[in-house]
Amino acid sequence: MGTPPPAKSVTQLLPDAIWCELAGIHHLSPRETEIVHLIVRNEHEKTMGELLGISPHTVHTHLERIYRKLGVRSRSEVVARLFATYVTRYGPTMDDRECESDGAGAGLPPQGE
Repeated sequence: MGTPPPAKSVTQLLPDAIWCELAGIHHLSPRETEIVHLIVRNEHEKTMGELLGISPHTVHTHLERIYRKLGVRSRSEVVARLFATYVTRYGPTMDDRECESDGAGAGLPPQGE
């Protein structure tokens, strides 16, 4: 019995193309999509700002817009809404298409760096 493989982060569970489509369905801007990736990684507003080169106040403004667009009131509801949209649109199976747009979350360092 070998050691089980490390668990994937939630952002790795869906291909970039799916993240791009989910962002489009919910009319999220590229910056809002980057912030959603960081929500999924459970980053704090200060860390999000540092990673994206913006102030925590600007991050907070983006979070408020994301909540309004998704009709939610918390970070956990953001994740739940996006996965509900995914399951409704694609069913329980995953697709491995590559993102053809400019890439949701492009330029973000891998989790843990």
